[in-house]
Amino acid sequence: MAITVHGTPLSPFSRKVCIALREKQLDFTINPIIPFNLPDDFIKMSPLKKIPVLQDNDYTLADSSAICFYLEKQYSEHSLYPTDPKQCGQSLWFEEYADTAVVGCTTMGIFYHKLIEPAFFDRPINQESIDVALKEQLPVICHYLQERLQSDKKYLVADTLSIADISVASAFQNLIISGYTIDQEPFPLLTDYLAKIWQRESFQAQLAAEKPFVDELTG
Repeated sequence: MAITVHGTPLSPFSRKVCIALREKQLDFTINPIIPFNLPDDFIKMSPLKKIPVLQDNDYTLADSSAICFYLEKQYSEHSLYPTDPKQCGQSLWFEEYADTAVVGCTTMGIFYHKLIEPAFFDRPINQESIDVALKEQLPVICHYLQERLQSDKKYLVADTLSIADISVASAFQNLIISGYTIDQEPFPLLTDYLAKIWQRESFQAQLAAEKPFVDELTG
């Protein structure tokens, strides 16, 4: 078995796939891809230019959500999707919410304007766009997730880690990399929840693997 993740090291979507692989205790290698001027061989694997692409021996698949579901079906141990249909549907919804709303705020609204534009396009930090994300988008997202967390549970859905938790926690990491945090006072359940998910062995290993890229980008 040879699994390779072709992806951008600090992409929340690449991170989500890598965390899923680590939770399933599957060995893999990462082939770093810069998401600008993608090479032709990558586009052949991902016609929509979605990052990451999973290569499992001679099988390739693009899109993080499709990849994680494939991993669940192909490698069923250490399941990341609840067996209950309603809970499974809820997990998929949180995955979509993370990939759309949270990534849209923390990565596209903040991380991109704070770190990517200056580093790759020689543009000044777009503080106006960052402020919109921080002051208008982020509080709405945090309020929504705070309301859906229960004080006596560690996970968003059911009693074990699921793709919901991996997706949400992966997306919020780019807020931290950008130098910002969630205000703990209005969102105590959310900040406590994320801190505990980030302490998992899978996240710690992934964040350690990302650290050289973080240091290069923020140094």
